[in-house]
Amino acid sequence: MSKKKAETTRSAAYPLLAIVGVLAAAVFAFSPALNNSFVNWDDYAYIVNNPLLHNLSIANTIEIFTPTTFVVGNYHPLTVFVYSIEYALFGLDPTGYHALNIILHLANIILVSLIAWRLFKHQLAAIFITAVFALHPLRVESVVWAAELKDVLYVGFFLAACLAYIRNVQNGDTSLKAHAVVYGLFLLSILSKGQAVVFPVILLILDYMLEKKFDKQTLLSKIPYFATSVAFGFLAIAAQRGGQLSAQGGQIVLPLFERLGSAAYGVLMYIVSFVAPVNLACFYEYPIPEKMGSIMIIGALSAAAFVGALYAVRSHRNLLGGLLWFLVVIGPVSQVLPVGNALYADRYSYLSMVGILLALGYGIKHWLSHQQRAVQIATVAVALVFAVLSRGQSKTWFNNESLWTAALEANPNNALVLNNLAGDYLDSGKTEVAIDLFKRAVDNPGRYTEIYRTYNNIGLALSRLNKLDSSLYWYGRAIKAGVNFADPHYNRAGVYQSMGNLPRAYQDITQFIEILPKDSRGYFLRAKILRSMDSISAAVRDFNTSIQLNPASPEGYVSLGNLYFSRGEFQNCVDVYTEALRNIPQYGDIYLNRSKAWFMLNNLPSALTDYQNAVYYGAQEPGFLAAIQQRMAAAKITGTSQGVQLR
Repeated sequence: MSKKKAETTRSAAYPLLAIVGVLAAAVFAFSPALNNSFVNWDDYAYIVNNPLLHNLSIANTIEIFTPTTFVVGNYHPLTVFVYSIEYALFGLDPTGYHALNIILHLANIILVSLIAWRLFKHQLAAIFITAVFALHPLRVESVVWAAELKDVLYVGFFLAACLAYIRNVQNGDTSLKAHAVVYGLFLLSILSKGQAVVFPVILLILDYMLEKKFDKQTLLSKIPYFATSVAFGFLAIAAQRGGQLSAQGGQIVLPLFERLGSAAYGVLMYIVSFVAPVNLACFYEYPIPEKMGSIMIIGALSAAAFVGALYAVRSHRNLLGGLLWFLVVIGPVSQVLPVGNALYADRYSYLSMVGILLALGYGIKHWLSHQQRAVQIATVAVALVFAVLSRGQSKTWFNNESLWTAALEANPNNALVLNNLAGDYLDSGKTEVAIDLFKRAVDNPGRYTEIYRTYNNIGLALSRLNKLDSSLYWYGRAIKAGVNFADPHYNRAGVYQSMGNLPRAYQDITQFIEILPKDSRGYFLRAKILRSMDSISAAVRDFNTSIQLNPASPEGYVSLGNLYFSRGEFQNCVDVYTEALRNIPQYGDIYLNRSKAWFMLNNLPSALTDYQNAVYYGAQEPGFLAAIQQRMAAAKITGTSQGVQLR
């Protein structure tokens, strides 16, 4: 058999076994995430404290998809809807969330392999592209960070749309059904993350790579995609202006010239990290002003190099197309249009690096096919190294301390990193250590635009040490520095309440509600303050609002029920607890409280039944049981109420 015939044979079939091997290696690389916790880096805002997840219903789903419902300054309703499903299935157990991210990444690996195969029909090229995409340490952030469900989800639909489009072009399928499939997948992608707005440009790049004729029909067929992208682009702008601030920090705005230079430098760093994935972290800070001169020079040189590279490969469609793919996807997040405190981020490489890999795959097919053994060995070696590195990098996301300790090594004395590491120490009770780190952040604010968060955290730490006057000072600084930052209003209201200054507490918590009108915590705390002020009807109103916003939380029901009980309104008390048990059917204390209300209404069989259910779910008061039994014996009552099942 001739060498040419042997090569054709080797490249004639999709390399299924090799791809299965890559999938197995990916499971090895990212499986440590199954033991990881949620982290204080958007996980709390997207999942833990997101009231949109608490009620999986048609009405709530409609609210999620309403174009004015923004989460962390973004409109990505499909992602939030998937979170609501995960919440219904897993509650706040992070394992399920991480498992779904890994599963979606495995699906994306398959999609990348199929795209590579469709484009090149070359086994080595397809295996190399798939292995590097699957296992590169830059993938870790997108895969093991629960808040990046949006990344693996939108990329999955994006790649599926690309694969369907490539198939249509190669098969000459111009039917309405073929177009509808591609558009539908694109719509699902852009509903998962706004970054999918680049899809119409990627279609033009694929047309170029596939040598499709650029005629009027080709261009007209892209109009629905561009129109959709423009609409979602305006929606994204509205979301950034009207959405809750992200845990990742506010927006740094540099002069245009510095932005362009920094963007070019950031794009270069993606290439550097791709070639040498070391010292990776969840955050990469903007350079301080003193270093901007050197950054501008490096940025200018890198921009010139990119332009030169594009010119040099202009005669090779797949090389040029791959590089353009990379630049088009990375462009909107290159900080030319600034968003957040980070100059670049690993997660933005998830889709953009597919372009670089396609260019490399083309090189393998056309220039290295005669060195198959060397390419095979190199691919296996790179895959093994990347798998080990990714597994280690996955473990840095184990919890807040491990995440931010690694980030601090990459960003010494960065205020945002110090703030988040200190926040973890504060949550774990290491208050004095946390205060030292918070103050270190205050002393080194750098370009951190949300230093008011650190002021608020210092106030919170001091209040936990019962240094209330000092905490009020820091809350005041946070409120003055952070426009529309709600947390210090909530925290200061709690301090004023504990000091007995109820009018000031009421004023602060009302401001919190004005900023975050859908946060149940505000109404709950204001209801408690109103009750202390003897404004009972207003307190009842706010307790009910807190319950409506968060029906899965027992606090609102218990407090409202206790209020009715203290006022002798025992039937109202029974009604509140009955509603609570419809939403939280296995809560022993609520059964116990309703039992006491039945007792006061002299409905002793119901009181006994509820008490027995309370015991079943872990709540009991033997003295109260004796009181029920004594009164039933005196009244010569036996049995239980009808229709209530004893457990």
